[in-house]
Amino acid sequence: MLTSQVGLTDINAQIAALMAAYAIHGQDLILYLPDGTPSASQLLSANSLGGTRVVQAPSFPGGKPAERVGFASYTAKVAAEIPVIEGHTLVDYHESLKFRGGVPVIGWLEPVVGLPVQQLWKQLSTFKVTQEGHATGYDWQPLIGFDVGIPIWPAALLPDKTELDTEAPDRQGIAEFAAYKNFKVSWHYEFESLTPLIGNPNPWPANL
Repeated sequence: MLTSQVGLTDINAQIAALMAAYAIHGQDLILYLPDGTPSASQLLSANSLGGTRVVQAPSFPGGKPAERVGFASYTAKVAAEIPVIEGHTLVDYHESLKFRGGVPVIGWLEPVVGLPVQQLWKQLSTFKVTQEGHATGYDWQPLIGFDVGIPIWPAALLPDKTELDTEAPDRQGIAEFAAYKNFKVSWHYEFESLTPLIGNPNPWPANL
């Protein structure tokens, strides 16, 4: 609440100063105690991702006796995203394996005349696995093959079928206060082997 005992002129001057202050993003919002010392209710721009943002300019509902003479009540909204995590952290992670092959290959011979004939084309096909997944780093880009997306069977990897993708992060904040979050990466590996490929998807990294 903005208060004054000097009169309407001083109230109007303080309102103008208040409106000017709330027109600027990236400032600290601190509530002070009656003796002028800062309270524990503080929203510090430096502690946020992308700075503080004024999402609703001050409005003055009024309606109380002596409103705009001895005091002026107002409401405003300031928002900021405060990280509650420290260090490199994933906010999303998923990996899957798709197994195929290792079975007889059956086909059909379709002659010009006569009925199709089923044939055994291969006694046993190679064992194949597709490993694919995606991850999102909160304020950093995970390194594929090190932080996430480590090939499970490197000796059986088909390099020409490997796909590693990255996406531009989301912007948080505006102008000079802008920061970035949600760095997305994905991976796709294919493996082929004469012997069975046995394994499970990589779990969510323990240190992330």
